[in-house]
Amino acid sequence: MDSPLRQFYGTARDFLLGMEFVTGEGISAKSGGRVVKNVTGYDIHKLMIGALGTLGVMTRINFKTFPTPLDRRGYVARFLSAEHAFDSCHRFAQSPVAPLSMEIFSPQVAELFASPAAQRVAEAPLPKNVFESGEWAVAVTYAGNEKVMARFVAELARTCKPIDIRGMTLFTEQDLPTVWNRQREFIPIALASSPATTIVKMSVLPTRMKDALAAARQATETNDLRWAAMAQALGIIYFAILPSDHTEECRQRVANVANATQEACAKLAGHATIPWAPAEWKSALKIWGPQRPDFPQMQKVKAVFDPQNILSPGRFAENL
Repeated sequence: MDSPLRQFYGTARDFLLGMEFVTGEGISAKSGGRVVKNVTGYDIHKLMIGALGTLGVMTRINFKTFPTPLDRRGYVARFLSAEHAFDSCHRFAQSPVAPLSMEIFSPQVAELFASPAAQRVAEAPLPKNVFESGEWAVAVTYAGNEKVMARFVAELARTCKPIDIRGMTLFTEQDLPTVWNRQREFIPIALASSPATTIVKMSVLPTRMKDALAAARQATETNDLRWAAMAQALGIIYFAILPSDHTEECRQRVANVANATQEACAKLAGHATIPWAPAEWKSALKIWGPQRPDFPQMQKVKAVFDPQNILSPGRFAENL
């Protein structure tokens, strides 16, 4: 799962400076360097990160690091509709300030975060009235000095004023971990909340997140399944399908939802994968989504780095 801090820092590969690795032919190679000024040529190390072990064995990785923020604060705002929640994020994204994280939670998350499964994963009790049943929630964290904090508060008042906000809870550096832990552990909590939790990860443009989520929601409700969703404002949605049992009939309904969601994302110029599902169901699901137009190029790259196909064969697809 992507860290909530991806909103500000990006993914791990975005601050990866260099890497040493061994190819499928046993050749030791490297890409990038140890400092920014030494990085030249192709970003092969980024390709290695996305290949998930199918192109080489990583032996050394050099990361760019960041200083610890002076102070962190945050808030959780609640809305009656997904439209208002996404509108709030869009308005905040257009402001001059840059939050550390900005995530949207569906109304079902309130039940998940209050469940025994959540208490096992994150022991610290969740404060009352932060997440409410029937309401969408937007959780934002930010960091900096006092002037930056004051600017965030001013922007918060400006961006939320035109929207029908139901309630808001502000957090200081001391209070933030109790809520942050629940947000960070959304996936483990969802996995522990159903005997056959299946999670679809959707990647679309931020302006199309609302449409992608609406399509997944409609497909799930049509197939009479429980669901919950967490969306990162930069265009990533984790849609948890929560079947009540592990039967073949449930597997088929989950497959219907996953297929409909992947088709909807493709129409929105996005992509959807299934990073979590019962192991015995994976062969019947399109784990990596529909085959992409660049699949032949992926096969050529695989042939260059691993001509004998010995590194994680078939991880993405046959012969890849």
